Amino acid sequence: MADYTEPCCCFDASLYTGTPDTSPVEYPLDVPAIIKGLDELNNSGREAEAEAYLDQWLEKARSRKDWRAELTILSELLGQVRRSLKEEKGIRTVNEVLTLLHTHTLGSTVSGATILLNAATTLKCFGRAGQSIPIFRHVARVYADHLDPGDYRFAGLYNNMALSFSDVRDYPSAEKYFQLAYAVLEKCPGTENDRAVTLCNLAECYDAQNPEDPRIENSLEKACKTVRKKPGKIWKQSGESLKKRRSKRIQMTKKREMDLINGSLGDKIVMFALPLAATGILQQLFNAADIAVVGRFVGKHAMAAVGSNAPIVGLMINLFIGISMGTNVV
Repeated sequence: MADYTEPCCCFDASLYTGTPDTSPVEYPLDVPAIIKGLDELNNSGREAEAEAYLDQWLEKARSRKDWRAELTILSELLGQVRRSLKEEKGIRTVNEVLTLLHTHTLGSTVSGATILLNAATTLKCFGRAGQSIPIFRHVARVYADHLDPGDYRFAGLYNNMALSFSDVRDYPSAEKYFQLAYAVLEKCPGTENDRAVTLCNLAECYDAQNPEDPRIENSLEKACKTVRKKPGKIWKQSGESLKKRRSKRIQMTKKREMDLINGSLGDKIVMFALPLAATGILQQLFNAADIAVVGRFVGKHAMAAVGSNAPIVGLMINLFIGISMGTNVV
């Protein structure tokens, strides 16, 4: 396979679209059997063996020139490296996936777009959220052309897309896609857990924009109600824990705030003035040290010069302090 260096930094959808390659493979592997074996390993908690299992089948697919099996195995391998947090291998696998999709022009198919979604999620997992967003946008266009708007796959796309926007601090876009994901999940049966996770993510998005946003509490309360409908003590405790942590953090924030409008003012004025007084004391100590050193080692004329410059230095300092305060007001 030819080298393919960092294509994801500037994703060009036109490189992955066109007439899909439908040429047959001479010696195809039994992909369903491979996936079944992988599921058995994962379900028994043998994830390290599962990754080695995929690596072995990947070599067999390449030796047989079965690019379809190779692409499927690489896509499964992306999920494995995300769980094992192997960044270098994960990025290398993403590039190999993009190479195959580019070579066989599968980017405009639903299956190809789903693999692209998997690749973008891996980029996001390893701190490359900015690179993942153009890929997510392309997947959204392909899904919109081929899938029903209520298809469950849209929920996964929107949730992962929103998380990438959160990572790059584009919170309005993250909020939009979390809401779209929740709207899709509401129409799909058996998605209580997914809806609760989406609501918790949405609450974090609101919190990042404004910690006092009332929608934070509303989203967490809604998440708790959602999981109460589905048996599971762990989910119920998780939702309640989120609410408690949120309430405790708000209380701690309020304790650190100083209300100079309401209540007794004496102690608050003293607390506010202490840092200013400390600044003045340190400035005077600095001047005193200057005069002491100069007077002891240089002479009285130099000491007089330092003393006479003090008002000018003070004027400059106060001038810039005034400018900074005026800027804050404006």
